[in-house]
Formats: sequence, C-alpha cells, structure tokens
Amino acid sequence: MTSLACVCAAGFIHLMHSWALPPERSKVPGPQLPSVFVAIALMDLIYDNRIIPQSFGEISVVLQRICEVAVALILLELGVYAIWKPMERIIHLLTKIFLLGTGLVSEGVFRRKENFWVGCVTVPLSMLIVAFAGQATDHFHFLHNRSFYVQTKVLLNVDAALRYLRRNQRATGMPLPQYAETLQQYKDAAAMCRRG
Repeated sequence: MTSLACVCAAGFIHLMHSWALPPERSKVPGPQLPSVFVAIALMDLIYDNRIIPQSFGEISVVLQRICEVAVALILLELGVYAIWKPMERIIHLLTKIFLLGTGLVSEGVFRRKENFWVGCVTVPLSMLIVAFAGQATDHFHFLHNRSFYVQTKVLLNVDAALRYLRRNQRATGMPLPQYAETLQQYKDAAAMCRRG
C-alpha cells in the first residue's frame, strides 16, 4: 500500500493545480464537485495499491516518499484529465443533444441552466464511481450496510457455539442438546439466504 500522507499530498497538489491554475482544455460547463469525487475515488484506489516497485525499498525513505508522491500525482492527473474530463465533455454533449433534440427545453433555457443539466448527470455518476472504488478497496466502512456486519457477527457466534457443542459431545459422549439442532437449522437458513 502507498503511504497515506503521500496520497494526500498528491491530492492536495492536484487540488491546488486544478483550482489555482486550471488548464484551458478543462473548461467544461458543469459543477466542479464531480471532479473532486472522482479524484477522491482515484486517491482511494492509489492508496490501496503499491505504486512503486519493491526494489525501491533499498533507497532512503525520503526518496521513496518523493517517488510515491510523484507517481500518485501523475496517476491522479491522468485519471482526472485523460479519463474523467473527456467523459464529462461527452456527457455535456449528449445532454445537450438529448435536451435540445427532443425539444424538452429551449436553447435559451439550456444556456442559462447548463451547469444544472450537466450536474444532474455527472454528480450521481461520480458518486457512483466513489461508491464502487470504496467497495473495491473496502476503505469506506461507512458505506457498508450495518446489518450485514451484525449478521456476520451472529453467524460467527453460531459457528463457534456449534463447534463448542460438537467438541463437548465427543469429549463426554453425551448426545447434542436440542438447541444445537436449532442452531444448525438457523445457520443453514442463513446460508441459503446469502446464496440467493
């Protein structure tokens, strides 16, 4: 995994670069929030992976961190400016073609509310990208369903109880109590629900 401080430093540099000195080619109508969401998703993916070779472990830690920041910044810039911004331009054109071509809005209304129309598509799409990245890396624990954790914990406790009861039966030679069968039925039912 890449150092969190290096990824955050690369994200901060990218943020300052994109807001203080924005490239002329990135002037796409629409809100800036989707670009920030995509940058966060990319930072999460970069943090989850090793981005410099393991052979760099022999050089000093300072040089390792500088290399990590540089590579993370390059990947972040490529992801945002080579993948997301062209996608945002395509979404802008498709939204314009759809709304004006179908006659849902006039050209004057579209020009006045252009940021809104583009944002209606790009904001949910970028949030979906963040959710997928969080699911892939398992770093965004607040996106997980709380009941899944509880069910897993309960199932693990059922497994432990069944193991204990079976071990005791073998050691003492006494038959399993009635509730052991009930626990096994609940475990089987939960496994059937998970499978679908």
